[in-house]
Amino acid sequence: MPRILDDYFTEPQLAEELGREGKPLKIRTLQNWKTRGLGPPWVRVRQQVLYPKAGVRKWLEANTRHPVRARRAEQSRDQHPHR
Repeated sequence: MPRILDDYFTEPQLAEELGREGKPLKIRTLQNWKTRGLGPPWVRVRQQVLYPKAGVRKWLEANTRHPVRARRAEQSRDQHPHR
């Protein structure tokens, strides 16, 4: 039976997920984002900060950037749909 906290990352787990090439993101970076309101949503359970996996996915999607050329092409299609 799954546990309710299986749907959450701990700070070290999220740092590992967001890292690259075997080098985790610094936990201090997550803490700075949290303090500045820049990072993914989080909740405190007792003394532990947890990040809901669904919230992290939404945060990543909301912060996805697209190349300028792709945006310009999309804007052009929106302005001239019959071209």
